Amino acid sequence: MNFPQANTPGDCRSILCNSVAMQQEGKEMSDVKLPVEYGPNILDEPILPGWQFSLFNVNVGHSSDSSTEMALIAKVGSYGKQIGHLAEALEIVISHLKLMDLPEAQLADDKKKVLRLFLNDVEAAGKIKHRRK
Repeated sequence: MNFPQANTPGDCRSILCNSVAMQQEGKEMSDVKLPVEYGPNILDEPILPGWQFSLFNVNVGHSSDSSTEMALIAKVGSYGKQIGHLAEALEIVISHLKLMDLPEAQLADDKKKVLRLFLNDVEAAGKIKHRRK
């Protein structure tokens, strides 16, 4: 019985062909280990050394009371969620007080520019949240 040889030594057909040929010649397959592994068992090459990504890893940094911060995150929401609530509340305050309509004498243009930038960020975040729902 003739089997075609495979292209690469690690190829499954190559192992099968060699094992059949060895059995026909009365030899053992002591050096073939199954299942065949094509890559290393552990591949450890961090992209950002010192960074850790984990499903349940919360690093609150240097805090005077990290247990309170962790409780706030667990019960109130993530920092992003808390900041989002603050941003939406400030958007309401800015609109209600009509701060963008005040004359230059009451609110300088450079301050309005800062508020406009903030309101644009809040609007962009709102669009992203709306698309994801």
